[in-house]
Amino acid sequence: MRTAKKNIEQYRERLKNYFLQVDPSANPEQLSELVSCFTLDKFEKKEIILAAGESSDLVCFVLEGMVRVYYIKEDKEITNWFISENMLFAATYSSYTGKKNYTTYEAFEDTL
Repeated sequence: MRTAKKNIEQYRERLKNYFLQVDPSANPEQLSELVSCFTLDKFEKKEIILAAGESSDLVCFVLEGMVRVYYIKEDKEITNWFISENMLFAATYSSYTGKKNYTTYEAFEDTL
C-alpha cells in the first residue's frame, strides 16, 4: 500500500458528498470532522488490501478502481463481492465479532 499524492481535500469532499447523498440531513460540520479521519491510499492491481486471517476495523471508500472480495474453498478462490467506485466497505465480520476475517480483499485493478 502506498499513500497517494493527489489532492486529498478534493477526495474528502467527494466522500462528504457521498455521505450527504445517503443522509441529506447530516450535519455538514460533523461530516467534515468524519471525513478528515480518512487517509488516501493507493493499491496496485492484485495487491491485497486485507488478507483472510487478519483483523481490521478500517472503513474504506473506493474513489477509483475496484476491489474483489473472495474466500478459499477446496483450494479454489470463490469471489463473492465486487466493490466499485463510490462504495464503502469494511471487514464487517472482523469488526462485529472481533475474530479474524475469513475473506480476502484484493485490488481488482489499480485502486484509490
